[in-house]
Amino acid sequence: TAVYVVPTYPPTNPPVVQPVNNSVSGSAASKFISLKIENKFENVSAGDQIEYEITFKNISLKTVKETILKVELPVQVSFERASRGEFAGNSLILRLDVLESGGEEKVIVSGSVAGGVNKKDVLLATATVFYPNPTTLAKENVTAYVVNNVVEKNLLPAASIFGNGGFLPNTLTEWLLLTGSIFALIYF
Repeated sequence: TAVYVVPTYPPTNPPVVQPVNNSVSGSAASKFISLKIENKFENVSAGDQIEYEITFKNISLKTVKETILKVELPVQVSFERASRGEFAGNSLILRLDVLESGGEEKVIVSGSVAGGVNKKDVLLATATVFYPNPTTLAKENVTAYVVNNVVEKNLLPAASIFGNGGFLPNTLTEWLLLTGSIFALIYF
């Protein structure tokens, strides 16, 4: 008779994946106008500052007249300031008499995330450029949007001393480092 010995391995905890906070952007284009709205953080929490950067450009060979940019902030974001334009209600309006061929405009809108937001809410900000078609004078527009996720704020970032963002180690290497550090503190 044969005897099989099954090797045993110490249990390991799977790594915990923390949300990555990348920048987010949305863009759109028509035959005449390209538009982009972006901000630095995909994930936001109550009280965070949020800054939207809106860039639009005349990508045609013709001059576009009477261009209007409208930026609508999410209702959960309180307006604080804008680099240009007029703010009313929930929207920023910027009017341009002329946007030359190749001309580019940039607007920055800042606000703060309201304290009453719920974790897992989604914040949607939109930017729309309205303009008359330079050839036909028909009214046209192009819209881009950006989405932010509301997450729970990490109140103890200093306590995140190990790789997964938690206080206790999750891997054998982290446990060895912790016990080695304790041993060094006690005996040296």
